[in-house]
Amino acid sequence: FEDYVKYSDMLIDSVSKLNPDYIIFDSVQFFGKRIARVLGIPAICSSSALAVPHRKYENEELKYLIKNVYLAQVESVQECEQLRKYVLKILEIYKKKYNMYDFDYLDRYGMAGDLNIVYTSKEFQPYSEYLDDTYIFTGCKFSEKIYDIKSENRKKIYISLGSILTRLQDSDAFFFNCLSAFENENVSLVIAAGSKYELLKSYQSDYIRIEKFAEQEKELQQVDLVISHGGINTIYESVYYGVPLLIYPYTSDQFFNANLIAQYKIGKRIDDISVESIRKSAMQILNDTSFSERSKRLGDTLKIQNGYAMAAEKIIKMIQDKK
Repeated sequence: FEDYVKYSDMLIDSVSKLNPDYIIFDSVQFFGKRIARVLGIPAICSSSALAVPHRKYENEELKYLIKNVYLAQVESVQECEQLRKYVLKILEIYKKKYNMYDFDYLDRYGMAGDLNIVYTSKEFQPYSEYLDDTYIFTGCKFSEKIYDIKSENRKKIYISLGSILTRLQDSDAFFFNCLSAFENENVSLVIAAGSKYELLKSYQSDYIRIEKFAEQEKELQQVDLVISHGGINTIYESVYYGVPLLIYPYTSDQFFNANLIAQYKIGKRIDDISVESIRKSAMQILNDTSFSERSKRLGDTLKIQNGYAMAAEKIIKMIQDKK
């Protein structure tokens, strides 16, 4: 704790010398709001992930965190309780030292500022009814160029584990099982292989394209299904273009994201990546057009006109009112 407090104090001192009017910080950067409170300036939270509605989980936060968010990192209520006590101990130090009282340990997983910018739509944000008017939903902004060259004879599937998870040994089995799952199906595959490119490139064929790094926005405008780890950016891009998803969550918020996809019925979550599990779930989505129809409807809500400009205006007005 001593080292943590020492380096935090150094950071607070460094920022205070800049004499900022306000601080914009990422929702998982716990120190951003803390520094703003020490300096007595507005704290503006930028949430690239979904917002955490604290009021919703006031009495069930342990259950929520274990079941929906940190399933890969926290195996039991006891472990989660230990983490909670650790964070609360740090908060207690700062409460006494800087008279801070508007923090709770759920801030460890998703901060809330005086103003909160969330890059999604209110319709996509779960439990949005628990979020007040300090939350501004900007929607998403992706390429509007249309690449509509889908094959009439074959459904097209885009497969990606993102740039980090492809480095894991486990991803070998995932990619090989995906290749096996569709070898007798009337589909074509695009695989963003990342660090596994050399391992997979020999599988290229008329209906299998292996890319080291794919132009994801372009690919997503041409496919009928995305198979992914459930990173929020890939989910936003897929839904923006009306593409359903099959999610294999691996860590952190990916479990929550996968559950949300299933809840909205715009795809499915799988935890078993056997050949049969992948084939069965993927073909169910491809053969049921309601998945893509719901994805398109939800994707349309993300296309908020001038959402970012609206957020900027809110920030400017807040600072002017403060002065």
